[in-house]
Amino acid sequence: MISDSDPVLRLGRHLADELDHSDVVGRWMAHHLSDLITRCESEANDEELVTTTREVVLKLWERKRGAHFRAEPFAYLRPVLEAIARLEPNPEPWAHYRPFTTDEPGVKELQAYPMLRAVCDIDREVGKLVRLGVAVAAREATSREEPWVIAGVQIADTEEDQAVRSLERLISLLTLQAGTDPRTSQERESPTQDGENHPEIQKPDDTQSSELDLVGRAESSDPDKALLTMLISAVENCKQSVEQMEKLSANLADGKKSSASDVTPRAGEVSRSSE
Repeated sequence: MISDSDPVLRLGRHLADELDHSDVVGRWMAHHLSDLITRCESEANDEELVTTTREVVLKLWERKRGAHFRAEPFAYLRPVLEAIARLEPNPEPWAHYRPFTTDEPGVKELQAYPMLRAVCDIDREVGKLVRLGVAVAAREATSREEPWVIAGVQIADTEEDQAVRSLERLISLLTLQAGTDPRTSQERESPTQDGENHPEIQKPDDTQSSELDLVGRAESSDPDKALLTMLISAVENCKQSVEQMEKLSANLADGKKSSASDVTPRAGEVSRSSE
């Protein structure tokens, strides 16, 4: 049947089945949609009919929030999307605070002012924590949606669909960084078919080594466990950064001058400081 091979028509069958038949409009829409798809099955060569039916399906999907379904599509994903709307997806360094008029402080400034270094650590680690928290919440929400809803996300192109696909890419990227991807490190770094490295997938730098070591102890076949392990690691890093700032603040309150040794260096910082 044509609806088996056409993903849009297959989505239409799901929409017709899931519309609330106790609602007058929903019952009429379900009947109308089912009738169109049935006609497509018997008149598969009628390209105009198939095109019209596909348009009706996609239009209903676009306006699904106003329709009555037995189980509301995006009931679990929408709260995640609304929370993400309050977060800037790719903030520049210091995007939340912007205390500097030019670039962020360099190595010399960070060594001279330990408090500044501690604040930089917090800004960086909180960013990681937010990305991981969003990924974990999105993965849970996706797993609770009906399969036909997730299938619809891959077909349609509404703003919500694009947002969910972006979330899926974020989850894939973080899962890859967590070491759950079955490819080898050489394959991860190999160019794509167009000859360029994938812009979103980068080789983890030294600052991530401690996190990835921790994740490596998780079961590589369980991406949920790996993401949660990374999230726990990010929480611990944030705690350490806050504790360092607390120590520096206490020293300043006691009249002590802070020094670079008051801030514990993280993995990779020694090599960067010599650049």
